[in-house]
Amino acid sequence: MPAESAAGQLDVLVHQICEKLQELSSLRRQLDKELSDGFLYMAKARSNMGQKSITALQYDEREMTPSVTLTCKREDNSVTFDLAPSAPLLQAEEKVETVRKRFTEQTIQTIGGVGDPVPSPKADKPKSEIKDPLLMFGVLVPQSLRSSKGCFQRCVPLTSQLSTTQSQLMSLQCQYRTLLSQLDQ
Repeated sequence: MPAESAAGQLDVLVHQICEKLQELSSLRRQLDKELSDGFLYMAKARSNMGQKSITALQYDEREMTPSVTLTCKREDNSVTFDLAPSAPLLQAEEKVETVRKRFTEQTIQTIGGVGDPVPSPKADKPKSEIKDPLLMFGVLVPQSLRSSKGCFQRCVPLTSQLSTTQSQLMSLQCQYRTLLSQLDQ
């Protein structure tokens, strides 16, 4: 009787493993498509703007901040990867408004007496906002560069889902092996 229940559990595990493999295969195809589209759009943007206008030399890595945070949680011999937004993205319209901020007579009176330092507009900007990376390439960027950014942004949650599914699959395979070894004894 216990052998029949173990065989039934093995059948259930094999079915779950097949479902996870199918899900993993589908996620990999989606990720491959998004990555290839992103690189294709990037190549189009480089050909439109010139080979040397879109390079790694264009941006300062010290000013770059992540737009999402990955958290790992261990549950039942598998690891779950969750994404959380780090900070709101600073859009181009909002940036123009903060740059165009002028001092009025009222703000000059509140600053203080003569000789007090005048605060710079850059000091007013909170650090928690993330600057749109496309603004590093100018104001009028090609649509293919925007499409490339969108493709790469869609890859981030796909990668998280792919990693979670892979971890769940490995956990199911481990359970299958232990149950199979118990059945052999």
